[in-house]
Amino acid sequence: MTLDKLKSFIDANFSHFITVNINTNPRSKEKIETTDDGKTVKLNLSAFTPEEKEELKKLLLAEHEDGKKLFEEKSSEHLEDIAQTFSLSSTHEILDFYKDKISDYHLEALEASLVLRNAFRRGENVDDLKEDIKIRFGDVGNNIANLCTAGYFEGYIKNVYEEMSKQPDFRVHAFRDYFNKIVSLHHFAIFVSRDMRSDELEGTVRTKLNAYKKYGIRFLDIHGIGKQNVEKIKQLHAMLEAEDMQISINQVGNIIHLRVNLSGL
Repeated sequence: MTLDKLKSFIDANFSHFITVNINTNPRSKEKIETTDDGKTVKLNLSAFTPEEKEELKKLLLAEHEDGKKLFEEKSSEHLEDIAQTFSLSSTHEILDFYKDKISDYHLEALEASLVLRNAFRRGENVDDLKEDIKIRFGDVGNNIANLCTAGYFEGYIKNVYEEMSKQPDFRVHAFRDYFNKIVSLHHFAIFVSRDMRSDELEGTVRTKLNAYKKYGIRFLDIHGIGKQNVEKIKQLHAMLEAEDMQISINQVGNIIHLRVNLSGL
């Protein structure tokens, strides 16, 4: 499909719901494709020339008969962000790893988060990208974006999958359940790193517990992976248990999860 045909397609179908899926696929020469139901347009930016990209922006921003636009001005600014992000091999490595391990909905949120992270690392203003993720995916999308920006998808979360997969009775749904909890409760969790000293962990936990009690938050989750981090969390567990705090602990191999229940404090 050419740009002229795309314009005709949009003009003919804009009264119906249309999803515009923008990505890059250097392996494909197809610029524009539509799904069988005619409701989604897929744009492969890697196949467009610079001149065609400029024409595409104009088309996507053009007002149609009812005065509506497919994209707002600020959205077009990120066409290059999307193209640049999907031109990176690291982007495809991350997405390929998590494909079929997390839901399609979460994978789509991760794609958007990678675009945001790439723009942020280049020093761009990403407020509208953050807002778009929040609107499209809610608090979970916001949590995925924060975890992505902090590098958890290449580090902690990936390591959790690799550690869980070593168990003889491992099933992918077990990791997906764990992932769902992490992205749903990110704001109420501490992820213990190798560089975090035991006294730092204790101080961080006590600071959060004091704040959470003040604001009525009922629990704090503490996650760790690796022998050193497991040992730190076990020491913390013994310390908090001696203070009669309500605690649950779960360990699978070298993955540990401690929950401090604040409802009784």
